[in-house]
Amino acid sequence: MAFDLDDEENEATRVANGASKESRDKNMDIEVGEYVRTKNGIIDMVERFSTDCCIWHCKNGMCIDEYNCIGTHLEDIVKHRKKLIDLVEVGDIVNSCIVVGFGYECVNGNKEKSILVEGKYTKVNFALLNWDIKTILTKEQMMANCYKVGGENE
Repeated sequence: MAFDLDDEENEATRVANGASKESRDKNMDIEVGEYVRTKNGIIDMVERFSTDCCIWHCKNGMCIDEYNCIGTHLEDIVKHRKKLIDLVEVGDIVNSCIVVGFGYECVNGNKEKSILVEGKYTKVNFALLNWDIKTILTKEQMMANCYKVGGENE
């Protein structure tokens, strides 16, 4: 069974699947020194870019490949930012505390983005700033590695 889609329908399908030209172009401006986050929740920092093969090489060994020949495909990058705090999402675990929201703190007269986390041993919430981040366990990594106790009915 064949389906004939017009140009508008084809582009809408590409956008829905993250394969549109705009989707690809937004990731083409990844710069050395930026942090990247993949669909699988992997966070890494870009150390260098090989112009001859269009591959971004990251600090912890991840390679981002525009043509999906090796490593991580460019389309698997969900966002890239200069500050690590901008890649954190609600549900991630930062410094062993679960992220429950975001806000801003005044630091030396400057407005700085903060992460609102729930305390490890109490239900008290507190804020972390970019320089407070020591470890991140993304929600995608946690779900990929968690062990579910019990059967389907429990």
